[in-house]
Amino acid sequence: MIKSKLLNFKAVQRTFKALTNLIKEARNDKVDKIVLVSTEVLRKAKNKKEFLRLFKTKFNLAIKILSRKEEAEFGALAVLEKYSIKSHPLIVIDIGGGSAEVSRLFGRNKNFKSLPLFINIKLNKINFLKEKADLVGIGGTIVALACIFLKLKKIDLKKIEGFSINLADLKKLNQEFLKLSYKKREKISGLEPQRADIILAGGMILEEFMRRFSFKNCKVSSVNLLFGLLKVI
Repeated sequence: MIKSKLLNFKAVQRTFKALTNLIKEARNDKVDKIVLVSTEVLRKAKNKKEFLRLFKTKFNLAIKILSRKEEAEFGALAVLEKYSIKSHPLIVIDIGGGSAEVSRLFGRNKNFKSLPLFINIKLNKINFLKEKADLVGIGGTIVALACIFLKLKKIDLKKIEGFSINLADLKKLNQEFLKLSYKKREKISGLEPQRADIILAGGMILEEFMRRFSFKNCKVSSVNLLFGLLKVI
C-alpha cells in the first residue's frame, strides 16, 4: 500500500478472515463490548471508506480510526502499567509499520507525538526530549528486535519484558540486516517471516532515534496500545 495508498485486495481478505474468527469467539463468549480500532494503514488508505463500508456490512460493527495523538497516548498509557514516572521522566517509543509514536511521561505531565515513517521520521519536530530520561520501546518492531537478540523461536512475553537493547549491539545488527536479501531475512532466528520487509527500516529508525537523543539502551516492554485502550473504554 506504500506506493498506491490503496488497500490490497488479498490483504483485506486476510484481515476479514482473521477478524471473522476473532469476532465469532468474542460473541460466543458473550463479551459486553467489542471495540475495533485501526491506525496508520487506514489513516492513509485512499479506499478506506469502501473498506469501512464492506466491514460494516459483513460484521455490523464499526472501526474507529485512531488519530496519531490517540495512538501515541494509548501506547504510553499501557507502559504506565509497568513503569513509574514519579521520580524521573520516561520516554516511550512505539515503532510500527507505518508510523512512530514518541511520548514523554513525568508526573502529571504528558507529551505525545506521532510521526510518519520513511521521511527521516521528522525527529526535529520532537521538542520535549531535552532532559535525561529512561527509554522504553513497545510495538511489533521493537518486540521483533528483542526476539532476534534473544534468539527466541516464538514470542515469550516474560523474556521480552524488561530486555535491554544496547545501541552498539543494534548498530551491528542493522549492519547485518543490510547484507541480507529479503529471502535471507525471512530465515533470521527470532524474526517472524512477515516482518522481513520492515525490520530493517524499523531497526534503523530506532538506532537513529537512540543516537540522536543519546540513549545507550532501550528497555523493551511487551505491552501495546490495546492495553492503553482498555483503560479508557
